[in-house]
Amino acid sequence: GVTFLARPLGGLLIGVVGDRFGRSKAVNISIVGMLVGTVGQGLLPTYSSGNETLGHIGFVLLIVLRFVQGLCAAGEIGTISTYLTEVAAHHMLCRGIALIAITCNLGFVSAQFIVYAITRALGDEAVKAWAWRLSFLLALIPGLVAIWGRRGIPESHMFLEQQKEEQ
Repeated sequence: GVTFLARPLGGLLIGVVGDRFGRSKAVNISIVGMLVGTVGQGLLPTYSSGNETLGHIGFVLLIVLRFVQGLCAAGEIGTISTYLTEVAAHHMLCRGIALIAITCNLGFVSAQFIVYAITRALGDEAVKAWAWRLSFLLALIPGLVAIWGRRGIPESHMFLEQQKEEQ
């Protein structure tokens, strides 16, 4: 869908941010954008609210949030890969980069488990009516942990050197 269409653009745009303004800024923009795009989906009005206008607004905002989510997800991979390559100890570089794939897959499996657990605990009818929102809203917890963990990451020395050379 729209999320996958946004990814090439996101990799390019957030990559430009990382090259011009810094890797740490790009890494933080990508995680905040993914969090807003994901949690925002759980807060949207729907057609089932009984108000067709709110349903239309929710539909348009869903497309916007999915687009933001796609932009930032793609930007995350490039910027975090670059950051880790520039700051990781050379004897641990492969392990550092492998953590990207590991955490992506752990996130996917965790999300699938949460959806399964919600459906199992509350039933299909509740999920269709309202509980579908829970998995999006629960993303706030790991998202805030990720933002907190990145809040003070230093800029890479390679970026700082590149900035000096360009001046």
